[in-house]
Amino acid sequence: MPKAFSSHHIWYASVFSTTSGGSQSGSTPSLLYTYSNAIHGFSARLSLDKLRAIQKLPRFVSFTRDVPTAVDTTRTPEFLGLNFASGAWPDSNYGKDMIIGLFNTGNWPESDTFMDDSMAGVPQRWKGECEVGTNFNSFMCNKKLIGA
Repeated sequence: MPKAFSSHHIWYASVFSTTSGGSQSGSTPSLLYTYSNAIHGFSARLSLDKLRAIQKLPRFVSFTRDVPTAVDTTRTPEFLGLNFASGAWPDSNYGKDMIIGLFNTGNWPESDTFMDDSMAGVPQRWKGECEVGTNFNSFMCNKKLIGA
């Protein structure tokens, strides 16, 4: 980020005023969100002309076109089509004492995804542990993120 800017957000917002090119349907380009935790970047609604203008900037790295996806959630059995009265949901005791294994090379424990407010304790049969790693302390584990 150039020293002239006090934040990444202000820097990214300046891109819209310093490059030519409109947005879809002739409307003004819009900065939707700025990212500053795991990466520095932004999401925006841009025309192809505006994108081409931004790509010519000296600090441009890359872009990824947004692709529509289905809604995803970690806390809504209804979204998964689970029936509270019969089937897999009640047969599994509503997920009680269930351990789901996932290999993830970049999780962010501070994310709301890992909030454990409504979670029961760690299942007694869990034999793993939360290990210290690069920029990761064992206290970052909780009742939802039980091993890392």
